[in-house]
Amino acid sequence: MDLEAPADAWYVFIGVSIISVAVAGVALGFPSGLSPDAEGAMNQINEVAGSNYEEYGKQDHRAEQFWVDGKRIGLKNQYGTSTSSVRFGTLAPVHGNDKLAEVLASGSINDTYTSKSTFRTDVETAQDSAFSDGDPAWRSASGQLRVRKVTWGDASVTLVDF
Repeated sequence: MDLEAPADAWYVFIGVSIISVAVAGVALGFPSGLSPDAEGAMNQINEVAGSNYEEYGKQDHRAEQFWVDGKRIGLKNQYGTSTSSVRFGTLAPVHGNDKLAEVLASGSINDTYTSKSTFRTDVETAQDSAFSDGDPAWRSASGQLRVRKVTWGDASVTLVDF
């Protein structure tokens, strides 16, 4: 009985070791969590925005940061970034505007605003604040999407907060 290893066994051992380390490196490189689901959030937004009536909706999400402009959203967490586009209406983020946040929470636009022009100005300012220097302005997210479609005369907008 011969107890010595064949001469090519060492080459096989080294090759298998290198391949094992490479496979382990690839496996450890995969993210351990899920990136945010912008498409799922946008489905909720489109459901509310596409309604013939004033609607309200909410949905949990995994985003740590968000941005919103008139027609798109972006969500980001430590595992990735995703974006999606609205199919109905115009979006306005309520972040930083107490009056728009109040309308989003209560749905009562007449109790908050006394004139349509002030409402339109606040909506336009909210949409313009979505960008800084041409790039999306990332803001901290709360973990729950809240969305409400509001209409006042000929002005219709979908208010969103993440």
